[in-house]
Order: sequence, then C-alpha cells, then structure tokens
Amino acid sequence: IEVAYNALPTFNWPKDESESLKRLHSLTNEDPFFIYVGAIHERKNLKRLVQAFEEFRKGLSIPFHLIIAGSPHSHFASEWEAFLKSIGSSYVHSTGRICDEDKFIWLQQSIAMIYPSLFEGFGIPLLEAWRSETAVITSNSTALPEIAKDAALLINPESTDSIVEAMKSILENDVLRKDLISKG
Repeated sequence: IEVAYNALPTFNWPKDESESLKRLHSLTNEDPFFIYVGAIHERKNLKRLVQAFEEFRKGLSIPFHLIIAGSPHSHFASEWEAFLKSIGSSYVHSTGRICDEDKFIWLQQSIAMIYPSLFEGFGIPLLEAWRSETAVITSNSTALPEIAKDAALLINPESTDSIVEAMKSILENDVLRKDLISKG
C-alpha cells in the first residue's frame, strides 16, 4: 500500500505585502502573536486554545495576541460568538475567513501556528504554515503526528497546560522555533 498525501494548491507570493500587513497590524499593533488557521468547529478545540492562551498571557510583561482565522461551522457559530463574548479579551481576534494573501503573510509573521484539533484526517493548515516558514504546534492525536513527524511541537490537545507549555517553549527557545521552521 502506498499513501498519497494531500498537497497545497499553487500560491504565488504577493509582490506587495503592505495591505496585508496593514490589516494584520490593525489587529496586533505590531505586537507578537500566535495564529490558528482553519474551520471554527467543536473538534478544532478552539475554546481550549483560547483558555490556554489567556493562561499563557498572565505571565507575560509584553502584549501578545491570538488570531483565529476561519469561518465558524453553521451549527457552532452562535456558541463560538457567545464564548468569545464571555472571554472578552482584546487580545483574541476571531477574523472570519481571510484571503490567501493574508493567510500566508500572517502565518509568516506569527511566532507559531497552533493547531490543537481533537480529530483530523490530514491537516492542510500544517502544510500552509510550513509553506510560510512558520513554526507549528499541533496535537499528538489522530493523523497529525504522522503528518508533522518532527517538524512540529506536539501537544496533548485535551490539556490546557500542555498547550501553555508549548507556547512558552516556542516563545522562549528561538533555537527550537528555528529548528521547527527548518524541518517544516
């Protein structure tokens, strides 16, 4: 049996990144940030990601942001909006779906892409992050470890502490971050 993995569609990097960077900086004020790219769905584990991010931010002396880029699944949209409202954080930005230009530039500008999904059949956002030369933090479950191999920092998606520790590791260990980018 031979496994044929998914691939990215062709993407031409934009010649002028200024408009995309303006949109990004309107969210982050040029502060550092983590990003999630993908669908907004219960199995993507985004509530736990936001909770972990809020815990991670408590120990920081600098402003730090989390961008969640993707469209909510229809049956999850109202629950997602209510959750974000209950958090009330000006450091968590749910942008909806973004264009490919923004996606790849914002990934490149991030500290890391975090993909804490509880279940995946593949994980295209990992490929998008690696294409953008971005470090990846992802789940140690289902298909994700097979796709990531040693090119991502693996976390237990059901542990807020595991997600927080991975964020701290990526932020504090530039050698680790660069190694993950290189392997990606």
